Amino acid sequence: MSAILSWLFTICHLCISITLYASCVASNDTLFPNQVLLDGQTLVSSKQRFEMGFFDTTYAICRRYLGLWYKNIGPSVVWVGNRLNPLGCGAMLVLHEEGHIFLQDLMGTTVSIYKPNQNVPRPVLQLLDSGNLVFGDSSNLTAGEYLWQSFDYPVDTLLPGMKLGWDHNRAMNSWRTSVDPGLGEYLFKLESSDSGQSPQLVLEKNHQRDSRWGPWDGQKFSGSDVLMDNEDFRPILNSNTDAFYFTFEAKNDWSLKLSLNPDGKTQFLRWNNATKCWDGVKILNKDTCDQYRTCGSYGFCFVEDPSCLCPDGFTDASPDDSEKMNFTEACRRITPLNYTDKDVFVKNSGLKLPDNATYWGMLYHKKCGERCLNERSCMAYSNIKINGNGSKCLVCLGDLLDMRRSHKAGNDIFIRMAHGKLDPARSGTVTWSTRFTIIKGITKGLVYLNHDSRLTILHRDLKASNVLLDREMTPKISDFGLSRVFKDDVEEKTQYVVGTRGYMPPEYIENGHYSTKSDVFSFGILTLEIVSGQRNWGYRHPIYDIGLVGYAWRIWNEGKAIELLDPMIEKPGDLNEVLECVFVGLRCSQLVPKTDLQWFRSFRYWS
Repeated sequence: MSAILSWLFTICHLCISITLYASCVASNDTLFPNQVLLDGQTLVSSKQRFEMGFFDTTYAICRRYLGLWYKNIGPSVVWVGNRLNPLGCGAMLVLHEEGHIFLQDLMGTTVSIYKPNQNVPRPVLQLLDSGNLVFGDSSNLTAGEYLWQSFDYPVDTLLPGMKLGWDHNRAMNSWRTSVDPGLGEYLFKLESSDSGQSPQLVLEKNHQRDSRWGPWDGQKFSGSDVLMDNEDFRPILNSNTDAFYFTFEAKNDWSLKLSLNPDGKTQFLRWNNATKCWDGVKILNKDTCDQYRTCGSYGFCFVEDPSCLCPDGFTDASPDDSEKMNFTEACRRITPLNYTDKDVFVKNSGLKLPDNATYWGMLYHKKCGERCLNERSCMAYSNIKINGNGSKCLVCLGDLLDMRRSHKAGNDIFIRMAHGKLDPARSGTVTWSTRFTIIKGITKGLVYLNHDSRLTILHRDLKASNVLLDREMTPKISDFGLSRVFKDDVEEKTQYVVGTRGYMPPEYIENGHYSTKSDVFSFGILTLEIVSGQRNWGYRHPIYDIGLVGYAWRIWNEGKAIELLDPMIEKPGDLNEVLECVFVGLRCSQLVPKTDLQWFRSFRYWS
């Protein structure tokens, strides 16, 4: 009996409260002091774009949420005010005369949305056409001076102008299910640290890293072509000390939004009036390489295969797992580091910066490398040129994690290596004269193996990491594990194609045919790599979208072959040496060689 009386007293109390508050019930886009928004009523923005009211996706009678959704677009809730505290029957939104915003239901359950620290003379709550619910003094509201706004509290949707990381704690959290707005498994946030680590976007599943985009290199999120400026939106990152956040600006369609699904799918969506559906514009986690550490430590992920590849100077640590694409320790060093000034840095182009990239200030390329070399834990560095503002030094302390090939959004990464392999010949620390000497030395070794030796020896795996260098940088061809002896200069065929991608000729990959021409092709590729400082496998020119050989042919035909020279080194006094090397590299790597071409003519020339 007492419980019934208590319930009746609560109902009477709320009825009196509604009468006091609702001298004027909310209408249009604004809630004024002592007004209420009852369940079934809505606020609508001035241009009819967004609407706010109470909803329940499970169609339960008494489980109500305050939400924001598109007014004239299919059902799509973009913000929830009480996702952790659903209300019962008779839910209402109240704006108290002192500025307190709260929710209440017939059972007396109260959920506070915002309570100012001091009295607000003319409090107003307004729904804007941007989808932002704002609160402040009416005299300052039009100037954008808000005491509270829904944009500071994203749920699973980011609208244009909403900010992630505003106070280092604003993140998107997926719904529990498609019909339950409670906290789900996935969290999408802007991440940085006080130790100088560069900011990056991260997706977590149950507090474990699932995917990441970046880090931010000063101009873009490294390795993330979907987050580059495009025809639909412009991503923005503000990393000032007083305002640290990520947002985006829609260019053509106000309905564009970034959505985080309960299954973790993160994508930009746009409403299609013709089909009455949401179209995917850009999917952030669209392929295997977007999964965190797909290729383990030091491994490069290639979405084209998909597969993993170790950089020169490394080998597969677990080849069985590498076929399954689920390993965590992919690559190990062939030669341990010396941790002295004898270590060198090898250039790898078009890569997503590793997870542990740390900002070391504005340093030019040479100074950035020198400082990294003096730090025992520094395994790589990248030097980013900021338009009109010098160069930014990013270093990687510890193992390199979560790298992928990205033709459009990748960066040059200089990986620390022990002195002793050809890899330094493709870094910015080796002069042209040394590179030219290395090319001629490889030529002499290959001429001997293919033509001058008593037995014709086909190496079959000629690549940068199989050429050893002594202290004088004299090259010696090594690792004859795949080599074959030829009695005559004829062609043979194998059912098992072995070798290294990027150095194998097309006829060998497609049909298994190999001969001394195979080593000639590998030599041509290697020569172009040494000249350009670029790795053939995975290289795509950022403008022409062609590979290294295709780009070399293009500028050769345009009479600009000197542009292939590594920009990290000074131009030599004799440019003809560079042009001769480019010519030899192109002739040896011709995809369709002329029948009358003497394959060792180039070798004899250098010898």
